[in-house]
Amino acid sequence: MLDELKKGLIRILDADGNTAGMGLLINEKGYILTASQVIMPIEEQQTDSFPQEAITFEFVGQSARSRAPKIHQAIPLKTRWVPFSEGNMAICHYKSKLPVGVQPYPIGSSLEKRSRKDELLFAGIDLGGLLFPCKAG
Repeated sequence: MLDELKKGLIRILDADGNTAGMGLLINEKGYILTASQVIMPIEEQQTDSFPQEAITFEFVGQSARSRAPKIHQAIPLKTRWVPFSEGNMAICHYKSKLPVGVQPYPIGSSLEKRSRKDELLFAGIDLGGLLFPCKAG
């Protein structure tokens, strides 16, 4: 099961190439869920703050056979940005084709019948057609 979960795991890098935090690929269209504090330090966040640059990341599950570069970039979406003080979530969009070995994290809904035993349980909130998962209570 661990290998399956790695396929949708994202390692977000800081400017020096070190791990800043993690994220999840949440669908096949390249949307990545992470914490806003991973891509913008809490002390820089204001209610109306928003990162102006793309994030740099690696797909943990990218196959060694993949010809795609190991380092990728994604654009934070202003309409899906929730600052630390208001919930600490961000969605970024990776617009290229997913590399070999990468697939979305198995996210299910606690509101629906579970189809797989290894799905994470999330309650989905639809924000403009994009699943924006949040932990079910």
